[in-house]
Amino acid sequence: MFTGGANEDSVRDIIAKVRGAAVEHGRKSDDVRFVVQGGVVVGRTPEEARAKLAEYQRHASIDGVLAYASLPFDPTAHPPETPLKELVSEENFGYFRRFGIDKSVGELLSSFSDLAAGPFFVCGTPEVVADEIERWLDDIGIDGINLRQYHSFDTARDFIELVVPALRERGRLRKNYVEGESL
Repeated sequence: MFTGGANEDSVRDIIAKVRGAAVEHGRKSDDVRFVVQGGVVVGRTPEEARAKLAEYQRHASIDGVLAYASLPFDPTAHPPETPLKELVSEENFGYFRRFGIDKSVGELLSSFSDLAAGPFFVCGTPEVVADEIERWLDDIGIDGINLRQYHSFDTARDFIELVVPALRERGRLRKNYVEGESL
């Protein structure tokens, strides 16, 4: 299940509720797996990682994010102090749960421009990134991440070349697959 939330506690709550519902319906609690979008900026040194993040932030575009987001309204057409709850009904809030219905349009737009916003973001060396991913797995209860692309194809290449070996060394990613195995 691809999920997310405003913070780590909200994600834990979603996971607990879904796992509980699985058990109530005769399944095992771990029959459901949880994947979140993970933002990872990794460098060989802390300075390299911070420089990459600064470069990605420099190229961040509110218009680009809004086009991709396909929101049911144009936030830029409203004063920044407008509460989101005036523009989106609670039952249709889905996409906005990450931000909170009591936030303003200005806060929503600010969060879009901050690539490091949200509970599943890490910037650092391979060891720092692997530590944080392990924390997400162990403390929050997720089962994996869908890697957010900040720069095609550098984000994926950096993750594969720098983070994957660290996770494999820790036993968090397998080194090979069984012949004929598929998802």
